[in-house]
Amino acid sequence: MRLVSFVICVVIASSATAAEYQSHFGYSIQMSDDWLVLTPNEVAKFSADTTPQSIGLSGVPQAELQATLEQVKSGQVEFYFDRKYSTRNWNNNISAQMKPARGESIKELAKQCPGLTSQIRAVYGPSTKVTKCGEKTTSGVAYLAYEYEIPSERITIIQHEIPYGLRGTLILVGGSNPQGLKQLKSAQDHVTTMAVKQLKAAKQ
Repeated sequence: MRLVSFVICVVIASSATAAEYQSHFGYSIQMSDDWLVLTPNEVAKFSADTTPQSIGLSGVPQAELQATLEQVKSGQVEFYFDRKYSTRNWNNNISAQMKPARGESIKELAKQCPGLTSQIRAVYGPSTKVTKCGEKTTSGVAYLAYEYEIPSERITIIQHEIPYGLRGTLILVGGSNPQGLKQLKSAQDHVTTMAVKQLKAAKQ
C-alpha cells in the first residue's frame, strides 16, 4: 500500500482545458470546462524549486518522499485541477503517476487495510480517519481504493492503485474540500474507467 498523497504545490497556469485530453499514460478522458489539465512537463516546470523540506511532511519516509518528488520534477506526474470549487487555501485536484508493479495481488493488498490508519496518522495527525479501504472492480479489472479524511484541513483524499500491466501500477490521488468532493469523486471515477478501458484494449 503506497502513501503518495502528499501535496505538491503547483501554480495553476494557462494550460489544456477540458474537452478530450490524451493522457501521458495512454488513456483519453473527457473533462468539463470546470477542470484544468497540467501536463507532466508543466508540472515539472512549476515544481522545480520544491524540496522535501518545503513540503513539510515529516511523517513520510524521506526516501519515498524524495523518490516521488523526483518523478514530479522529471515530468512523470500529471494533474487535473478543479477550477469551480477550489479556494485560495486549497486547489482540488487529481494527480496521476506510474509506480513500479507490486508483487502482491489486490486481494493481498486489501488485507493490509487495517494498518492504513496508523500510516495515515503518522503523516497527517491523530484526527485523520480512514473511511473506506478495499478492493474495487471496474469493467472486470480489480484495483485497490481507499479514502480518508483530514479534519484539520477539511480535506478528503481518495486513492486508486490500478495494476497497469508491464508498465507498473497507475496511482490516481484525488484531494478535495467538502464543496467539491462530489465532483472530484465523479471525475476520478471517470479517469479510472477510461484508464481501465485503455488497459483492456491494449491486451486485446
